[in-house]
Amino acid sequence: MKRRFAAILLLALGLALICAMAQADDVRTSGDFQYTLKRDGSAELVAYTGDADNVIIPNGLDGHAITSVQGNPFYYYNSYSDYGVKACTVSVATDHPYLATIQGVLFGKSDARLIYYSPLLTASSYEIPLGIRVIGSRAFYGCGSLTEVNIPESVNEIGQAAFRACSGLKRVELPKGLTSIENETFHSCGSLAEISIPDHVIRIGSNAFWECASLTSVTIPDSVSEIGYAAFGKTGLINVVIPQTVRTIGDNAFGINPSLMSITFPEGMEVIPSGIVFRCTALTEITIPASVRSIGGSAFEACTGLTSVIIPEGVASIGDFAFDRCENLVSVVIPDSVTEIGEHAFDLGTFGSWYVNPNLLITVSRGSVGESYCIANGIRYTSPDVTYGDDDSWLVWPVWESESVAGEDGWWDEVTEAGEDGWWD
Repeated sequence: MKRRFAAILLLALGLALICAMAQADDVRTSGDFQYTLKRDGSAELVAYTGDADNVIIPNGLDGHAITSVQGNPFYYYNSYSDYGVKACTVSVATDHPYLATIQGVLFGKSDARLIYYSPLLTASSYEIPLGIRVIGSRAFYGCGSLTEVNIPESVNEIGQAAFRACSGLKRVELPKGLTSIENETFHSCGSLAEISIPDHVIRIGSNAFWECASLTSVTIPDSVSEIGYAAFGKTGLINVVIPQTVRTIGDNAFGINPSLMSITFPEGMEVIPSGIVFRCTALTEITIPASVRSIGGSAFEACTGLTSVIIPEGVASIGDFAFDRCENLVSVVIPDSVTEIGEHAFDLGTFGSWYVNPNLLITVSRGSVGESYCIANGIRYTSPDVTYGDDDSWLVWPVWESESVAGEDGWWDEVTEAGEDGWWD
């Protein structure tokens, strides 16, 4: 009985704790401000919902002192197409114990955080004060006038989307103590042409440099172990070397880069992610490491500059659309290790209108999954273990069972003469 009572008491305490946590996270409204109540009874400012051009942040809301700010309180998200940062000037009381404004820029005192740099500020350059440790999420969002930001070495954290849509930003020197470039940090910074990633950075987040069209060169240091989804998508990068230290690469990491001419994958890489160089039309050559076991869907889709690909022994699967729309691809080698090939892996066309690449010749072994795939999809192939003359392989069009000249196994029964182009007459 005592044990049952103790169990009931623990359950009740747990439910009380959950309720307290839920209450602490409840968003409350006071005028044009939204806030959550912290455990100590103080308020964390969450959002400003008004439309004033000049906003004064009070010392407290509903009798609760404002002691912190969550992200950028002037950021809003109403829908997929309706989001951004409210452009306004901001000020706080001179005696505010937790917040301060310096030249129109909002700071948090307790965590030395830069919270909000207004898009209305027109300076072309800005120097973040020495001693600031954190640049908050979306702090500079949409500040199109800035061309340069000087970040002191005291900064060791830069939040998500901190410089997103800073369309005029050309140069940023990141502090040496930075260990992570968060998601969307420089998203849509179309003028960004120069950036140095510090040697201590471990992670480059999703969409970190998405649509940085002027960024033609970047060195990924050996400290990096993770590159996120579309991290360098739609940039101007020409050559990319992924260091050996990278263990995780997100899908589309370098996709839609029309200037990308070469990419070096690290030895030890086992999976080529989906869409990693999707629609990189200037890419003319790829070397797939011997360690690779899987090629993801659309990995090299629409890489129209590719003419030949050797898939190394050890690769087991080739994903859907892996080499789809590679219209100049004329030679592919598929090893015996491949046990799975996805839909439209080597086709041309797009959804609903795929067709076979008439210039593509795939080299496979007889009886392999590669050969079966070619036969099933009407792809021209050759087999090095079936020779013609001394050196040349047979060139084979897959033969359907309905054709009277085909043998039971789908191969020609009798051939007496080869044409000048190597095709059987």
